[in-house]
Amino acid sequence: MRRSFTSANLLRFSSNRSPKLTHYAFRYPAKFHIPVVRELIQRYTSVRSICLDPFNGSGTLIVEALASNRNAIGLDVDPVAVFVSRAKTIRIPPERLQASTLGFVKKVRNKLSKDTALQRRLQTDIARSTYKKRLSTEGLAPPPIPNLDHWFRRSVIVQLTRIKTILLKMDVEKDIRDFLLLCFASIIRPCSNADPTPVSGLEVTSHMRKKEESGRTIDVEKELLKAIERCMTGAIEFYKAVSSRVAVTNAFHDARQLAGSPYAADAVITSPPYHSAVDYYRRHQLEMYWLDLIGCQQERIDLIPSYLGRSHIAKKYLPTTTSKPGKIGKYWFERIRAINKQRANAFHHYYQGMQDFFSGVSSLLPQDAPLVLVVGNNKVHGEEFPTVQLFNELSKDYFVLDEKFWYPVKNRYMSYDRHNGASIDREYVLVWRRS
Repeated sequence: MRRSFTSANLLRFSSNRSPKLTHYAFRYPAKFHIPVVRELIQRYTSVRSICLDPFNGSGTLIVEALASNRNAIGLDVDPVAVFVSRAKTIRIPPERLQASTLGFVKKVRNKLSKDTALQRRLQTDIARSTYKKRLSTEGLAPPPIPNLDHWFRRSVIVQLTRIKTILLKMDVEKDIRDFLLLCFASIIRPCSNADPTPVSGLEVTSHMRKKEESGRTIDVEKELLKAIERCMTGAIEFYKAVSSRVAVTNAFHDARQLAGSPYAADAVITSPPYHSAVDYYRRHQLEMYWLDLIGCQQERIDLIPSYLGRSHIAKKYLPTTTSKPGKIGKYWFERIRAINKQRANAFHHYYQGMQDFFSGVSSLLPQDAPLVLVVGNNKVHGEEFPTVQLFNELSKDYFVLDEKFWYPVKNRYMSYDRHNGASIDREYVLVWRRS
C-alpha cells in the first residue's frame, strides 16, 4: 500500500560541477534545474531504459538522460523548442564540426567586416534608404515578422539576414547546418530591441528604450562569435559524454494527445507549464520566423490552442468536450471568472489540457512505472495557485502519489515577479505510480 504524505521531504542532490554539455546553447525560460534532473534520472530510471519528457522545452532532461546512458524522447508543441532540442542532442565528431564552423566564420567575417558603414554604426542605425538599397543590391529577404523594424534596428536586420543567407547556402550536412542555425538562433533575442530578461513573453520595455537612447551597442558579429564558441564547447562535451548506442527522438507532439501515440517509456520525467506564468507562444515569436519554422502570421496563430498555461485564450480555442471539474478546479474557475471571464477561459483550457495529459500519459507507462513532475505554486490574482494540489486532483483516476519532495529555487531564469508577482522560491517533485 502506498504511503500518504502530509508534507514534502527535502530533495538532496549533488551540486558537484559537471560538464555543461549543450545546456547553455540557447537561453530558454523556466528550464529544469540540471542537478535536480540528474538526481531524478539516477533515482527513477536505469541504464538503457527510455526516459520521456512530454513538455520537453529546450531538452534539458533528454540531454542529461543521454549523458547518463539512457534512451530519450522529447516532445513539445513549440517549434523553436523542438528545433533547439534536436540541435542540442546531435552527436557531431569535433573535427567535422570545427572544420565547417571555421569556414562559416570566415565567410561571415568577410561579408560583415567589409561593410564599414554598418561597422561604424554599432550604437545607431542606418537610414531607411540605405537599408532598402542593401536588401535590393544583395537580394536579401528578411523574415515576414509583423512590425519587423519595431523589433530590430535596420542595420541588425541586414546583418542577421546576411548571416542566415550564408548559412543556408553552405554545402554542409544537415547536422552541421542545424548546429550553426542553433548558434544563429541564440543571438536573435540579444540583438533585438526586445528585453531578453522577462519570461512573460516578448516586449520592448522601458528599460530597453532607455538603453537605446543612451547609445546601446549591438555588435552582431561579436555576438555570433561568442555564441559559436559557447555552443562549440558544449557540443564537443556532449559528443564525448554520450554513447552512440543510446537513441534520441525529438518530435513535435501535443502532450494532451499522448493516448494512442507511438511513444512508450519506462519513466516520464517532466515539468509541465504553470498556469498564467510563462507565455512560450509570445516568447519565441522572433526565432520562429528567423528559423523559417513558420512562414506567416496565420501559421503562428494556428499554434495557439496547443500552448497550455497562457493567461488569455479565445473562447473558440476551448476544448469541445470537457469533464466535470473537481473541487479545486471548480473553486479556481469560479474565482477567476468573477474577476476576468477571459482568464477563466484560459484556466478552463489549462485544466482540461492537463487532465488530458494525465489520462494520455498513463497509457504510455507500464504498471507501477514512475511519472515524475517538477512543479511549483505561483500566484494568480494575488493568491497562491495550488499547482501541486491541482495536479493531484487531476491525476487521481490514473495515478497514485507515491513520493513528494521539495527544494529551494535560487538564481533561476524565472523573473515572474517583474510582471505578475508569481515568483517561485521553491519547487516540488511529485512521483506518481500508475494505479
